[in-house]
Amino acid sequence: MPAVVLISELLHLYLTDASKVERESRIEDLKERIEVLRVKMYKTYENNPNDPQLITISQSLDKLLNELERTTQNEEK
Repeated sequence: MPAVVLISELLHLYLTDASKVERESRIEDLKERIEVLRVKMYKTYENNPNDPQLITISQSLDKLLNELERTTQNEEK
């Protein structure tokens, strides 16, 4: 196998692995942020179920959940 082809294949494998690691890191980051917001929303609700911040927190949580869903769907492809 010519050296250029071998180097090209190794580079492709490296970039694929790096992309996978980056995506896994992104997923873990999203999960952590989701958990922090979930706890915040729960505590806010416990303190005052009518707190207007609940809507804002909930919307932020929805955005993160949607982003996690998109990220994990892309991983499955």
